[in-house]
Amino acid sequence: MITDAEFVLAKSFDRDLAQATGSAQVIINRKNVELAAARRIIAKLQRDLAASEARYADLQRQITRAALQ
Repeated sequence: MITDAEFVLAKSFDRDLAQATGSAQVIINRKNVELAAARRIIAKLQRDLAASEARYADLQRQITRAALQ
């Protein structure tokens, strides 16, 4: 049989654990939002890099053509 003190202690522990779990979930959710934003930024930078590389290759072709004329 558990005593009243043990019961109160267990309830307090359950409440503290629930609070900590909720706080941890809030932190995880915030970090997931930050991670998603970082992934969007990386994707945009990758697209920008690909476009720049394509422009560079086009300029190289134009220079080569001009040099051969």
